[in-house]
Amino acid sequence: MAPKNIHIELEVTLRCNAKCPHCDRHCDILSQPDTDMSIDQINRFCEEVIKRGHVGLVSVLGGEPSLHPDIEYILMRLAVLKDYGYIATLVYATNGILPLPVNVTEDFTVYNSPVRYKHHHRMDISPTEEGVIYASPCPIAEGCGIALNCFGYWPCGAGGAICRLLDIPDMVRYSLSTASDWDYDTMCRHCAHGAATQHPVTDFNTLASPVFTTALQNWQGYKGRRY
Repeated sequence: MAPKNIHIELEVTLRCNAKCPHCDRHCDILSQPDTDMSIDQINRFCEEVIKRGHVGLVSVLGGEPSLHPDIEYILMRLAVLKDYGYIATLVYATNGILPLPVNVTEDFTVYNSPVRYKHHHRMDISPTEEGVIYASPCPIAEGCGIALNCFGYWPCGAGGAICRLLDIPDMVRYSLSTASDWDYDTMCRHCAHGAATQHPVTDFNTLASPVFTTALQNWQGYKGRRY
């Protein structure tokens, strides 16, 4: 069982209206048109939170969450859970291109990160293939938390994107109660977050690692089941 003060990144959509270089969600590739979480999935998540009893942090993000057609409903459901004590802290993370949804109330802390200020690490650098020491897991897994999107729960948001892109098996979970006990190394060995000091953001001229070059050439969409 994951710790009671669990943090969750709720990726309500993988669609994005920005083209940030080296997005750690690989939105330019993984942003399939059918990646909005359904209302049924959102309701199921809320029921899981109630059953669990308490969640420390839920961050609403994507992609760009403001693109979700039912974002007002999603925010309302989460705010009710916070008001009843099931969620301690709510965050809304946006790139600021679209206006904030009406239901981003005082219940939410808003992180507005305009595209012009974003400086992503290279995410097509595989530490293992480059012979670089990496952390497994890195602090993101604990700090930002696990991720939930329309496909299920992942060890973290960036890791979930890597697992789908590189077709790393057995990393998705389909309920909050089972969202733990991951083999982090199979994912972290290909994630630049754990080796960011070795490949700083200015290192844009390095060629992509072969595992990512091959995956990008062959990507046809994630074929896994839905949450």
